[in-house]
Amino acid sequence: MKYTYCIASEAHYPNYTKRIKQNSLKSYFDLELDSKGIPYYISTNRPQDFDEYKNHPTVKIIDINEARKDVPESFEYELYPEDPTGIYPAKYPWNMRRFLVRQAGKDGLCGCYIIDADSVKHHSINKDNFIEHMEKIYEPKVCGSNAAIFKYSPGSTFEVFMRHDDYIKHFGLTFTPDQYTTIDGPAMFFMGESNKDLLDIFDKWNFYTIFGYKKEFGFGCESNFHTNLSFTFPSVGFTVKEKPLPFYPEHHYEDRY
Repeated sequence: MKYTYCIASEAHYPNYTKRIKQNSLKSYFDLELDSKGIPYYISTNRPQDFDEYKNHPTVKIIDINEARKDVPESFEYELYPEDPTGIYPAKYPWNMRRFLVRQAGKDGLCGCYIIDADSVKHHSINKDNFIEHMEKIYEPKVCGSNAAIFKYSPGSTFEVFMRHDDYIKHFGLTFTPDQYTTIDGPAMFFMGESNKDLLDIFDKWNFYTIFGYKKEFGFGCESNFHTNLSFTFPSVGFTVKEKPLPFYPEHHYEDRY
């Protein structure tokens, strides 16, 4: 079976719908990935900002409110601050990127490579070697990253793992400490054996996200997607590994509000 994947990003504020066109989407076209049949998914609550791509064959604009309409809890808990000044990105609903993974799975893709809107291609990557590079780093049932990787140890007081003892006890989890390894956000490549792996990731990620917000048992990690993924990965047989991914973030202070 041919390994198929998409590039994917979120762009939910004006600065970032602008930045994605200047950075990551520009890199996508510079690499001629559209002509290679590699789609670019953009999740947004501002679909009007991307009207020029309405009928584009490979750039897929995903209205986030349409994508999550079957998860009513998301509308209750995962709110985009109207004014992100001073609190963005701390209160951003980071787990929303799980809907990009589900969309890729629904479309029959095996992989979903999520990058920040302000990402650019690495200087060593060009239109002639991109495909070969992606084939070399492919490893089934792995989430690869060139960003930070966080490793759990029992009793950790690190923010990402502060609730692990509660989760492990509540769910009766028996994974080894290294299986809770999780990932930072600027770049994550979910590499499945089939599209079912992406759908399985979404199901577990969605479960832990909603559980974390509800706090029915007195604890939960809310928008901390690192924690949710640390339980999602072992639940679906995925591991986290460092990979030389072809995009990296190019942050601009003025975009951070």
